[in-house]
Amino acid sequence: MTGNTKSIEAIENLIDNYIFEHKLTHGSLLPPPQEFATKLDCAEELLVQTLKMRESKGKLSFNQGMWGVLAPETISDHSFSFTKSAGKRNLATKLIKGAVRLPMDDKEHPYYVIEQRVQDALGIAKNSAFIVIERLRLLDERPSAFHRVYLNPARFPISGTDFLKAHNFETESLIDIYRRYGHRIETRDTVLAARSANLVEKNILYRYRPHLETSAVLDAEQKLYAIDPKDGSLFVLEFLKASYLENWQYEIKNRPA
Repeated sequence: MTGNTKSIEAIENLIDNYIFEHKLTHGSLLPPPQEFATKLDCAEELLVQTLKMRESKGKLSFNQGMWGVLAPETISDHSFSFTKSAGKRNLATKLIKGAVRLPMDDKEHPYYVIEQRVQDALGIAKNSAFIVIERLRLLDERPSAFHRVYLNPARFPISGTDFLKAHNFETESLIDIYRRYGHRIETRDTVLAARSANLVEKNILYRYRPHLETSAVLDAEQKLYAIDPKDGSLFVLEFLKASYLENWQYEIKNRPA
């Protein structure tokens, strides 16, 4: 296959191979397009088209005529905090909504089925409300993850409404908040699944980045356990429904064989 007849898919593979072979990391710059096209033996016009496509997908950055590497964000199964998992990346949080309410009754809503199970997981009576905190996380100014957290108000010494008023969920870590209330975090269970982005996610994305398109998400459903100081038993402190946009990898270390 000659340079002028390479497909965009083939050029994408060449770009990935180049990044791997040259051990480029997050923030590393690729060669200028003309030089890069020569190295990859492909048409410069088609290379630029491919680079632009990868930049629109969040796989490359573009600044002052140069493309740079955007390494996949990593979620570590050993870190309870999303902030710590993000490492040195530029992390910002947008609060979508915080509320104290009963599970929604709209059976067509993407989260209807989830909310029917939240009360049971948190040990809440069916006629009692939970706290729900919805946040959009941005890494390097790009929408990167949706986090919808459910809590049992009875696990905190103030009312659910006062709990929401007492904290800034755009700047404070929920894990730090839990610890300040005396909760000792112990472990968590996580279920992962790949799926298409739902309408709720697409509408929120459009609000922040109208031109950002996404189709696939990594769906995570997580129960965070803490130790009950009364009897030492484990209980679910937080029920998290999260969706991570494209370009995420989930890291699991030291798992028994």
